[in-house]
Amino acid sequence: MTPISFDEQTTVLGAPPDWDAATHGPCEGLPCAYDADQHQWRSVWRPSWRERLALLFGGRVHLWLVGSAHPPVMIEARR
Repeated sequence: MTPISFDEQTTVLGAPPDWDAATHGPCEGLPCAYDADQHQWRSVWRPSWRERLALLFGGRVHLWLVGSAHPPVMIEARR
């Protein structure tokens, strides 16, 4: 899936200061919005046609997080 810009976007998050591209690969900017009232970051992703077909036929979404702690996350589909 590809992260995309969206109307409510307020910033683009970059790689953490200690990111090692040789170890973890490239870290591209992530368009996102922060809701201070809810203490939530949000990003919007667009699946490719291949990914859409995979999901239609029982595929699953995999969420990869780098680091030793697992932050709370939520994934949903919206139109």
